[in-house]
Amino acid sequence: MMKEAQTFYADYAKPEGLCDEAWKAIYQYVFALAHGAGNLKKMRVWLAQ
Repeated sequence: MMKEAQTFYADYAKPEGLCDEAWKAIYQYVFALAHGAGNLKKMRVWLAQ
């Protein structure tokens, strides 16, 4: 189980200890942020397409 405020560092690959389903839900945002994305609210439209 994850703990509140637990921190993981990642860019391309799922961080060790993070559950697969959580990674599937957030990986596109992690990837975008790791590559210079600044505003995720605007990116939600792009990522949903």
